Amino acid sequence: MKAKLSLLLLSLLMPILYFSQSGYPKQIVSEGDSLVAITKHQVKLLNLTKVTLDRQLEINKEKDVKIKALEAELKTTEDIVSKQDERRAISEAEIANRQELITEQDKTIQQLNKSLKREKVKKGFLIGAAVVVIASVLIFK
Repeated sequence: MKAKLSLLLLSLLMPILYFSQSGYPKQIVSEGDSLVAITKHQVKLLNLTKVTLDRQLEINKEKDVKIKALEAELKTTEDIVSKQDERRAISEAEIANRQELITEQDKTIQQLNKSLKREKVKKGFLIGAAVVVIASVLIFK
């Protein structure tokens, strides 16, 4: 029953909807030119829409300029970071080289200290032997 009632209402509304849409917007032909008649309210809406659109276009242009400026700044920043990374890599390589040099110098110092200790021991033995020889010469005389 509801379906039949809905179908009846729709069939009654179709001619009304067609009639209300068929004459709008009103077209006027004047000296071969076609014009569309619109209401004052629609003109205001169109003007407001155009002003809003123009403002949005200006805002978009401003945003595009800002975006380009930020992209240039980003590029500069990336270049700086890249150079700093290169410098850091060079510094790290220099640090590694210097650490190797320090390690080698430490080994050399240790070897020299060992040699110095040996020489001191030899010198001590030589002095001790000389004292013994001199003491025995003095005693046996």
